[in-house]
Amino acid sequence: MKTAFQPEKRSTDTNSIKSRKSRLDEDETLKIQVVTAGALTHSLPIGKVVIEGEGLTVRGLIESLIARYGSRMAEELVNQGELRDGLVLMVNGRNVLSLPATFETPLMEGDEVLITITVAGG
Repeated sequence: MKTAFQPEKRSTDTNSIKSRKSRLDEDETLKIQVVTAGALTHSLPIGKVVIEGEGLTVRGLIESLIARYGSRMAEELVNQGELRDGLVLMVNGRNVLSLPATFETPLMEGDEVLITITVAGG
């Protein structure tokens, strides 16, 4: 499955998104915990960082990581405008692709984003 990192059309099911936004003041600076497991080993070798920003979405968080850590982060995280093959982003334990707004999902204070590699096996 290809994970597009391009502008997404808004889902018609925005009830969960609206409820998350209603609890968030647009001007509030958020602190989002980013944790990595088996991914971003060169650009984020310690495996965790807190990103601060206002009104962050998953896409905005990715852009913030790239702005903060530069081209090395971009190389490890995205490829031609898409999430690099073999990576998975989880927001509070849920794959971002399973969320109604995918990369446009608004983040809230205290959310944890896990960036990891795809694992298969049995």
